[in-house]
Amino acid sequence: MFTAPLTIDEYRVLVDVKYHPGADHIKGWALRDKYGRIRGWHPHESGSPTWAHSDDAFRTFIPHTKQRRNLILLGWEIVATTGVHDLAQLLHATRGDNTAAEIGQP
Repeated sequence: MFTAPLTIDEYRVLVDVKYHPGADHIKGWALRDKYGRIRGWHPHESGSPTWAHSDDAFRTFIPHTKQRRNLILLGWEIVATTGVHDLAQLLHATRGDNTAAEIGQP
């Protein structure tokens, strides 16, 4: 399910996705904290019961109801994405790189 911190295997899978032909048009779900920082990413899967809709994706990223409710109250959200920008941010965060979106964030 590709949430930070990524395992080595998850990192490799996402690098393959990032550099796959047509990746600039890939649709996905980004899990973002209240500051807009990427905490997870997964490709959209139209026929899937877990990755077809935003509510389902949120339940899959955060399976525990109480934890999910608390994160919603803290401003976490699921955002539909297109392209590899959010995926790249997750890869950068996994490596410990500072991305432009995170500079100046608490």
